[in-house]
Amino acid sequence: MSQDFASFLKKRLVQHTLPEDHHGPGSSELKPGERRDIAVLFLDLGGFTALSERLDHEAVHDISKGVMDALVDISGNFGGYVDKIEGDRIMVLFGATRAGENDSERAVSCGLLMLDAISTANDILSDTGVPITARIGINSGPVTVAPDAIGHLTAIGSTVNIASRMEEAAQEGTVLLPAAVMEKCRDLFSWVDRGAVSLKGVSLPVHAFSPVERLTVRRHRWERFSGDGFTSFVGRRRELSELSGLLEEHMSEAAGKGRLGTIRHTVLEVTGEAGIGKSRLVHEFIGDRCRGAPGILVLSGQTQSYAQPAYQLWVSMLRELLRFDTSSRPGYREFRERVLALSGGDETTDSIPFLAELLSIRSGDRRLEDLDSGAIALETRIAFRNLLKAMASDRHLILVLDDLQWIDSTCRGVLDFLLANCPSINPLLVFLVSRPETDDGKPVRFDVNPGYARLERMALSAMEGDECRGIIGALLDRFGGDGHLPVSRRAEEFLLGHSQGNPFFLEELVLDMLESGLLGIHEGSWTFSSSLDDIYVPHSLTGLLQSRLDRLSEEHRGSLQKSSVLGFEFRLMLYRRLLEKLGLEEDTDNVFGDLERRQFLLGKESAGGRMFEFRNILIHDTVYRTVLESNRKLLHRLTALILEDGLEEDDREMADILAHHWELAGDREKALHWGVLSLRKAVTTYQHERAMALSAGLEELIRLKPLEGGNLERLMEVLLSRYTTLDMLGRRRDQEELLLSMKELAESHSLEEWQLRIWTSLGNVLRITGRLQEAEDSYRKALALAVERSDRRSRGKVLCNLGILSRIKGDLEESECLFKQALEMNGTEVDPRVEGVLMGNLGNLYYDQGHMDEAIEYYERALAMNREVGDRRSEGIALGNLGNPYKARGDLNKALSYYRQSLDLHREIGNRRSEGVTLSNLGALYYDHGRFQESGECSDLALEIHRETGNMMLEAVTLTCLALLRVRSEDIEGAMTHYKRIVELVDELGLTEGGFDHFRELRRRLLEQGLTEEDVPLPKEWE
Repeated sequence: MSQDFASFLKKRLVQHTLPEDHHGPGSSELKPGERRDIAVLFLDLGGFTALSERLDHEAVHDISKGVMDALVDISGNFGGYVDKIEGDRIMVLFGATRAGENDSERAVSCGLLMLDAISTANDILSDTGVPITARIGINSGPVTVAPDAIGHLTAIGSTVNIASRMEEAAQEGTVLLPAAVMEKCRDLFSWVDRGAVSLKGVSLPVHAFSPVERLTVRRHRWERFSGDGFTSFVGRRRELSELSGLLEEHMSEAAGKGRLGTIRHTVLEVTGEAGIGKSRLVHEFIGDRCRGAPGILVLSGQTQSYAQPAYQLWVSMLRELLRFDTSSRPGYREFRERVLALSGGDETTDSIPFLAELLSIRSGDRRLEDLDSGAIALETRIAFRNLLKAMASDRHLILVLDDLQWIDSTCRGVLDFLLANCPSINPLLVFLVSRPETDDGKPVRFDVNPGYARLERMALSAMEGDECRGIIGALLDRFGGDGHLPVSRRAEEFLLGHSQGNPFFLEELVLDMLESGLLGIHEGSWTFSSSLDDIYVPHSLTGLLQSRLDRLSEEHRGSLQKSSVLGFEFRLMLYRRLLEKLGLEEDTDNVFGDLERRQFLLGKESAGGRMFEFRNILIHDTVYRTVLESNRKLLHRLTALILEDGLEEDDREMADILAHHWELAGDREKALHWGVLSLRKAVTTYQHERAMALSAGLEELIRLKPLEGGNLERLMEVLLSRYTTLDMLGRRRDQEELLLSMKELAESHSLEEWQLRIWTSLGNVLRITGRLQEAEDSYRKALALAVERSDRRSRGKVLCNLGILSRIKGDLEESECLFKQALEMNGTEVDPRVEGVLMGNLGNLYYDQGHMDEAIEYYERALAMNREVGDRRSEGIALGNLGNPYKARGDLNKALSYYRQSLDLHREIGNRRSEGVTLSNLGALYYDHGRFQESGECSDLALEIHRETGNMMLEAVTLTCLALLRVRSEDIEGAMTHYKRIVELVDELGLTEGGFDHFRELRRRLLEQGLTEEDVPLPKEWE
């Protein structure tokens, strides 16, 4: 026996001393129990020691037992579960086995009645002269509820500990509880504020209260819990009518024309609290009016709340369109053929590789290697635009974008690009469905430029009573089996009163009442089998869902819990493989069939086999919260292992979800591996918020181990990814602070390659922020390191940056020398991207010097390099640059040709800022050649874009041209309005005269109109 016990003890001790991320053989076993939110009550009796001195010990025992029996009965009357009785102390749990209406309220009510019972006992025992005393402590919150060593259900956790300490701190004859518990039932009792109470073992004092008595007038549930979320629905006649009207207006093209000359798109923002029925409304309308209708195509996309891959919203839509589920792994040829078949070719052919890349389908297209991340992100937006534009060429296209409270910046960028740059033959109708706030309380709002689309908003609120009655009738008809039966007035009023127009709550409440047997058919109608006073209804959706979960068998509840770890949506095949890993057997067809019939899950067929999803995200989250922490870790670990099977080593499409599973499994190394891959993808796909959050989380994990070897390199990569994201966001001060901390790390660990990169990046930040001498110092340090390391490529990049810096300083001779040295460094292993940048900069340099032949030569070479790598953004800029020297020479036709090519390309790729620059150049060109009407048209369009994009310098330049046109038309007042704004902008930005070729002419012409020097002052720096 001692040998067995020693073996058992050793096994348990070893398990508890292993590292957190260690998982040995035999650990694939789920522990019994679950996590729950409950209320805990402790009561301690006093006075029995003194009583035993006056009475026989048998009499004292009888009194003690009688009091305890009474307290147990009182607990049972309030739905309490007696966890343990130890001597004169009792511990009671509320909500441990079955969720109640308000567990905190029941615990407080029970406690007050217990004190009344003790008072009654003292009246009976008054002859003894020794009173019995009692003090009670209560707390509520999350606990682990599981069987102990002998199978008795018990609760553990800090919630229990605080309740115990509250009892110890309570005065005799009182109940003591924390302020957080009081808030849950504030309006039901009168209270005494006990102030800050120090508790044994708790570092900070706790603000505590004591309930005195229950208030006689209870507020209605909907008044007390009016802030709770609403849920799913049927009905909405008024809203459906509004949607019909909107669709008719959209189809009749009543929105008017947008900036690109085609009909404006229509956008409808549908908002409402979680579960109010937003998705149901839109999909019911779509199903009734649009799906299957000739000439209409409906596409849907959805975000997800965790581990969201890049472009998730649009990738889910792409999968739906192409009929590829998440398990599909088509080859590039099949993918390409399917896209071409649906889109008709032509417009989408060039974009297909960028769409394929999002599904981890390798096309071999060189652009994916040659282009930088910004250009790839642009081409990806263009690819989605081209696809949807082609789909809308011969039909009306309706996009339903759901759960946008979780939309990230990358997906929002595609949406903005699409609305601004999709001149489709038929305008798009876009539904934006979201909650009013993100999970962290920030408002969700979509502001659409009226020049791109017509924006309408619809906010959903509680449903009307008649529509709620329709939900009740429809549900009961479905479960009744005897056709339509009436609902008793008492039952109907109860259901309507508790749901208060909340359709999902109402639906779950009806299901809960049916499953519990409280609602049934009696004498030909639906009615309750119990008194309404005996029926508990949880106040929140979570409580109501928990109540339904409690009625499931252990097998069904366990299946839901395991499924919740797999995700909101999962394949049955994956679930079965999880069972194999656990060594469990289960009749999955029957179990999942039951869960589907009970409306916990929804099933569907896919190419990869049967799939299920939770009927609502709230159901998923409620189930997941019940899974024990240790079981969560095990299930996430096994799920990750299953998903890794058959994957390529660095499959980035699965990086997000695998990082998520390994992190929750507690395996830091695995979480770091996949997390870094996920971070790389977030940075290159412009998921700014996700990249920042990932880098912070990864840095925290990395720093838990010594900074040496691969761990140090990993940290530097994570920090560099954060720097890149900060650069995209324009947060220069944060960039500089990060680079300085990286410099300290690199120097302290003698990382020369990283020092070179950091000094170069620091020089870029200092140059952009105008600290030119500090920038040069940084570049020189980087250059010295590059020379020392014989790193020609890095040396060439630093020389290029020094050349740009010299040009900014006005030292054009030095700038030219540096650019040519950089070209030599590029050498035989030509990097076309670097070469294109250098050629463009040399072209700018020669243009500044007035050497137009050389400028044209280098601009043309830059253009060739940009086209070679497929960088259309840089190609458009090079075309615009080529127009400048021809404009300076007075060659109208060639300048116009290049400017128009540039304009077309900028519009094609949606580069609004560069479109504005080109329009300004065209406006000035037309003005110089006396084509004043065309000059005005281009300048008006340019001004609108400059103001939209915040380009204040070019706003001032363009206003100069427009003011001259006002003078020509003798609108001196209008010209002066423009002139004053120009001077304001120049003074605000501290601009020099460079680039303001027509400003002196404008001022001279205004003076010729009789205005004085005081009327038309020069900018302060130009005087």
